[in-house]
Order: sequence, then structure tokens, then C-alpha cells
Amino acid sequence: KEIKIHNPESLKKEFEELKQKEEIEKENKRKQEELDRLKRETEQLKQKEEFEKLELLKIKINKINNPIKQKVKLNIGGTIFMSTIETLTCEKLTFFSSLFSEQFNTQPDEDGEIFIDRDPKYFPIILNHMRGVNISPILEKIPNEELLLLIQEVRYYQIGSLLEKIPEKIPTNFFFDENYKCSNLMVSNNRLTVTKTGSSSHSTILGNIGFSKGKHNWKVRIDNSNDGHWLAFGVSEKKGTVPASTFDKAFCCSGRSQLYNVQGNNSNWQTGHIISIELDCDQGSLKITGPTTNVHANGLTGKVLYPYFNLYDPNNACTIIFD
Repeated sequence: KEIKIHNPESLKKEFEELKQKEEIEKENKRKQEELDRLKRETEQLKQKEEFEKLELLKIKINKINNPIKQKVKLNIGGTIFMSTIETLTCEKLTFFSSLFSEQFNTQPDEDGEIFIDRDPKYFPIILNHMRGVNISPILEKIPNEELLLLIQEVRYYQIGSLLEKIPEKIPTNFFFDENYKCSNLMVSNNRLTVTKTGSSSHSTILGNIGFSKGKHNWKVRIDNSNDGHWLAFGVSEKKGTVPASTFDKAFCCSGRSQLYNVQGNNSNWQTGHIISIELDCDQGSLKITGPTTNVHANGLTGKVLYPYFNLYDPNNACTIIFD
């Protein structure tokens, strides 16, 4: 019998070709498995997208069928509050009635929240008022300075029914605000007297309460005028920093007969003179009267006005007095 003897080189070549074929088959199999995996994941994503679309459709249908009952998660300055559109829009012409109107079509963010960049400290009071809770006992316990901050928040949200309740709780009596004065003014007498120190320069101090509603009256006794030299009394809006000698936000007159944003007659004030200030925020009017003074201003509605005092000469002094 004839025995066929293979050439070693030929055997080696056949082995390498077989090995290469196996590797190609393995690679093709791996590619097919990867392709099958991608197809499965794609199908899963499609199912997930369809599910999410269905959930969104359910939410939209729920909004149409029951819009005002919809729950809302509010993020007020980093603090979360839960409520409903029905509660938040219980009053017309407010911040929230606009926020949830068709015009704005406000939608929650990716966390399901509606962010409002305001101080959250007083929002529970505002929210409870909209829920119909009697907040009068709470208002009575809030210090006057904090009531002013609450008023700012109520004005921002435009809750008129709540704003009407607050001014009744703020007394007319005030005192000098040591946090809003020039450094060369010295406050004494339970914060009812202020004295100018240092050299001659305009130096301003305000009362600690700003008024925006109601009628408010106070008097200022001139304890030292330096023979009629410069002092000024009236009202002013508050700026971010204490203005030493600017009067663009003030409505006042001085003991040297200057008038700032007011009209009338005025002449030199003397030590012992008592100047009366009457502010009617509802009518937007101001009256400043005294032995040599009869001054007025109108058109002051819509402003938050603080009692205003400006002293110029060293040892100028005045005291707030109430009837």
C-alpha cells in the first residue's frame, strides 16, 4: 500500500489557514452577539420611551380633567413647600395666578420643582393665609422689624388680602435705626435722641420703621441748632447704603430754608423748635409744620417711606417725641 507523505511546510500552511478561519468565525460570532445585545437594548429603550410618553400623557390628561387640584412642589430659596394650584391661585391678580396661567405655562424642573428665588422664612405665613388659616395670632407675635420684611415678601407675591391685615399691626412709634446711620452720629435716650459728632458734614439717620399704608404722625424737638444752622427732617426711601448728603430719595426741608422734593415756606429753625411731620400713605401726602415752617408734598403713594433726619454741624441734636 502506498503511503502518502505530506510536506511539513504544506502541513504548517494548512494549520495556519485553519486557525485563521476559526478566529474569523469567533469574531463574527462576537459581532453577532454584540449586535443582538444592541437590538435588545434598543427595544428596551423604545419600551421605556413609550412608557414615559404614556405617563406624560396621563399627567396632561389629569391636568385637563382636574387642573386646580394638581399638587405643586415649590422650592422657595432652597426650602421645599407642597401645595396645590387651587390653593396658590385662590386670589386673582397675584404672582401665583400669573405663574400658573396659560400664558406662562410654568413647568417643573428635572427635580419636579418650581424654583422661586426668595427668602423662605416668611413663606409659611403667606401659604397658610392662602390656605385659609387665621394668621392674626402669628402676626401679633412678630417683631415690628420682621413685619417689614414680611411686607416685602407679601408685596412680591402680590397677596393683597394679606397686605391689608399687616399695617394694622405696625405702630406709628419708632426710634432711630442704629444700623442705618452715618458713623459720626451718636444715638442716646433709648434711641430717641441723636447728636452730631466730629466736624461739619452732612450725616443721615433714618427711623427703624418704614411706612407704606395708613396715617403716621411724629414730632422732632431741636435740642441744639447751633443758632439756626443746618438740620433737615422729613421722610425718605431707603437705599442700600447710608447716604450722607444726597437728597434724591428724600422729601424734606432744612433749618436753612432749603426744600427737597417738597413745596411751601420755611425759615431758620432754632433750638427748642418742635417740627411736626404728618404722613398719609393712603393719600400719598406729607406735611411738615413748625413755628416758621409750612411745607407739603403729594404723590407719595406706592413708596415705603422712613422718617428722615440729617444733621450737619457738630453738636446738632434732636429728639423724636410722640403725643
